[in-house]
Amino acid sequence: QTDTASQGYFIGQLSDTTFEKLIKAIQTCNLRTLKMNNALCCDGSVSTIIVYFNGQRKYFKTMFPPTIANELIRTLYAICEEGGLTKTFDKFKIEE
Repeated sequence: QTDTASQGYFIGQLSDTTFEKLIKAIQTCNLRTLKMNNALCCDGSVSTIIVYFNGQRKYFKTMFPPTIANELIRTLYAICEEGGLTKTFDKFKIEE
């Protein structure tokens, strides 16, 4: 089922190439020490990223991501834009 607005819940599997690109983006953003400005203001987009790795959880919510995180954010957007995801009605709750 195609959802051109990309709203709702989606499932899918990444290609090896996309998965490798995601892993590289995670590694090059220095995830272990990455800090983001938590200030919220104005009328702008807020990015929320939750990453689980090696038994750890990193939570970021920002309007002003640091330059070092740009590739990670671009890669995550590209995964959504590439398609290949299937709309599902199995709901899940995104952490807050």
